Amino acid sequence: MKFTSLAWKRGMLLLFSVTVFLLFTLRLDAHQLVFKAEHLEWIKEDGLLIGQGKVVLEYKDVRLEAERIKLDMKNFNLWAEGKVNLETKTRKVRGESLEYNLTSKEGKILSPEGVEGAIFYRADQAYLSPQLIKLSRASFTTCELTPPHYRIKARSVRIVPEDEVIAKDAVLYIGRYPLFWAPIIVRYLREENRIMIPSAGYSDFAGWYAKTGYYFYTSPRLRGTVHLDWRQKKGWAGGIDSSYKIAAGEGEIKSYFIREKDTGDERWRLKLTYKRSFSETTSLKLNLNRVSDEDFLEDYFPEEDGEIPPSFVSLDYRNGSYNANFLLEAEVNPFNFEESIQRLPQITLTFPAQKIKGTGLYLGRGMEAANFKKGKDELIRTDGFLEIFYPFTAFSCLQVEPKAGYHLFYYKDREGKDGCRRIPYQELSTFLQVNGGDKERYTYTLKPTLTYYHSTEEKDEFRLPFDLEDYEKKTEDIHPPNLIKLGVENKLYYKEKSLLTASLTLGYDLIEERKGFSSLEGRFHLTPPVSLLSYIDLYFLYDYPERRYTKLTGALDLKGKSWHLNIGIKKDVDEDIDDFILQGELSLGKKWKLSGYRCYDMLKDELSEERYFLWRDLHCWAAQLSYQRKPETEYSIKFYIKAFPEYWLKFYSETLPF
Repeated sequence: MKFTSLAWKRGMLLLFSVTVFLLFTLRLDAHQLVFKAEHLEWIKEDGLLIGQGKVVLEYKDVRLEAERIKLDMKNFNLWAEGKVNLETKTRKVRGESLEYNLTSKEGKILSPEGVEGAIFYRADQAYLSPQLIKLSRASFTTCELTPPHYRIKARSVRIVPEDEVIAKDAVLYIGRYPLFWAPIIVRYLREENRIMIPSAGYSDFAGWYAKTGYYFYTSPRLRGTVHLDWRQKKGWAGGIDSSYKIAAGEGEIKSYFIREKDTGDERWRLKLTYKRSFSETTSLKLNLNRVSDEDFLEDYFPEEDGEIPPSFVSLDYRNGSYNANFLLEAEVNPFNFEESIQRLPQITLTFPAQKIKGTGLYLGRGMEAANFKKGKDELIRTDGFLEIFYPFTAFSCLQVEPKAGYHLFYYKDREGKDGCRRIPYQELSTFLQVNGGDKERYTYTLKPTLTYYHSTEEKDEFRLPFDLEDYEKKTEDIHPPNLIKLGVENKLYYKEKSLLTASLTLGYDLIEERKGFSSLEGRFHLTPPVSLLSYIDLYFLYDYPERRYTKLTGALDLKGKSWHLNIGIKKDVDEDIDDFILQGELSLGKKWKLSGYRCYDMLKDELSEERYFLWRDLHCWAAQLSYQRKPETEYSIKFYIKAFPEYWLKFYSETLPF
């Protein structure tokens, strides 16, 4: 009986111990730590807590599951083995073994498989920290399928959460097949970007073509792209685009070169931009745009509209009492030398309006000196103005500002001939602002204005050696001779949302020989709360003496659940533009989109532009088939990896007309 009683007691004690270990939970509320395990061991002298079996550790926002966990309670270092599963607020990763610190959230894990934002990755080893993940011999993708549609294998991958992914010695796989290798692939998560996959197409100018390139990244201060393109009719071409940041400033370099196999001509471009702030008051800007010939950009970079940007050096100085600018705008392309106007140099001084002490008067002034050069002809022009104005409020709501000033121009050509141009001028500006409406529904702001301009011009008998074009400073543009402008601005809101923004300006010329209305200018933007109608936009400039619209642009935007249509007009007499534009998009289910763009030139009575696009969603890929019929025939197909969520990735604007 004694033996039986003793055995029974020992059995009950063993059962109680096993039950306690199975259900044991250690809680240290001061450290927000929860430790659960099937078997627990506490080594007091070493401060080690060891759990085996199904072990769960929770600490603040960290949750860890493993078959065995050893935790050092002195410094919160831990070691975990067997089916490790680590989760934080922003990170999920599985692996075989883990070394980790709960306080710094830094550690090393073997054979990790994890998710970082939209990125799925696998690796031999990973170093984890809140600001960085380093992967060794890794592959990653944004496709959640198994196997994924695409993946990138790399010797090393560096992931900076919500900032960038850098893969070195990287190979892009489509399914099981490698597509191309790159020494480095960089994805900037906060910028519009995409992996450069070769695109192919056809155009009348190039024939069949293939364009590709690689991103390169040496540091956050130097990154760029190497281009390598092939055109059936023209041959191979290449170039480097890079942006850089140095202690002395930042800028961009673009280059492109081709030796055309059909003509034998060497054609190229070089673009350099640089800007630097020496202090809070002083800054420098440099632009250099050199091309081999005037048609190069139109032929090889049509997205830049074929216009060659100016080359210049600009030095600015700004402080509270005055602003100064020194500008050198030189023509660096020899084929443009005879036609372009250079400014060598131009110096501008502007002063903020200054109140004259003891009075309500304000003083305004400014001056400019420029040396213009066109071909072999040169012209020096200096000008300065001085004006006094007196703003005040009448009847507690009417703002009035009378102004009087004097503008003097001096000209001198290369042969020493000179002359002056004098413009005394006066202005009177008034406006009234009225707010009203029902605050719960409709509110409005009404602002009628009246401005009177008067000036007289006196000039010596002096003939300019060439037309200054945009630099001329015509009197009627800067100081109208005798003109009244009536205007009204209106803003209408519905429940604090903008419903209508409108303005009208009517000019009345008081000069006797052309007395009468001179122009009517209007702007309207309407966003009505009506289904299908997104907005109506209209701008016009009507010339009363000529009885015609010199400028007219407008758009009607309609949008449904599966379609989008935009109808527009554009007219500009000075630019010889009179176009009717139609563009639209149609969703053909969830996977397909069809869009088109047509521009009809009403002056030539012909269709000037016509393009169509067919887009297909391929899960984590997208494909776009393009057909352009005018101005020249061109076919192309492009594939895009839809690598990341839309909140930081956008399709490039050239993919659709919208």
